[in-house]
Amino acid sequence: MKNILLFLCSLFIGVILLLGYKTLTLKRNNQPVTTSLSKPTQFSLEKAPRDSIRAGILSLSGKVEWQSRTAGTPVSITKPQSIQQGEIITTGENGKVVIKVPAVSLISMSPKTKLNFIQTLPADLVLEQDNGISRYTKTGAVPVSIRSMDLLVTLIDGVSTLSVDMADDSVSVTVEKGSLTAAYNDSQNTSNLTTVNAGDTFVFNDDTLEGSIQ
Repeated sequence: MKNILLFLCSLFIGVILLLGYKTLTLKRNNQPVTTSLSKPTQFSLEKAPRDSIRAGILSLSGKVEWQSRTAGTPVSITKPQSIQQGEIITTGENGKVVIKVPAVSLISMSPKTKLNFIQTLPADLVLEQDNGISRYTKTGAVPVSIRSMDLLVTLIDGVSTLSVDMADDSVSVTVEKGSLTAAYNDSQNTSNLTTVNAGDTFVFNDDTLEGSIQ
């Protein structure tokens, strides 16, 4: 009789332990899965990326406008200031600006010119010149790329002047010293890459998507 009681007690304890284990397992499986995430990168619309290079206006005259990263319209400026990635400088009828991108390039903007500082990271400087005339002097090893209409110009070294004529839908770039490459897709969507050397002028027609050295 004693052995039977011991057996029943052991069986009862075993059943209790088994039920407890199943209940605990079920609760664990129903708990939401959480993952540990690293701290997200802080993005600021107002401030450019930390690693980006700040350009600086060395001199300006006449009507000059500056559009910040957060503004929808430009405002007039009358004294030198810094320029962040994503900002735009525009010159009026008599406006002129000289801009220095440290250890990269020196840029002289003529009247009625618009320049967008798309990217100013140390690995690559990317600008967009919508119209007007700008003279670029490469002062460092960082690549300098300029987008105008459907043409992409990359300065290799030296000094070049880029002119955008909105009325004729054309872009011309003259190499005073050094060399550059001009890249575009033609009307057949074929990629074209032309090297332009000192003394040559490359003319691109954005309407026909044709370019040639003249």
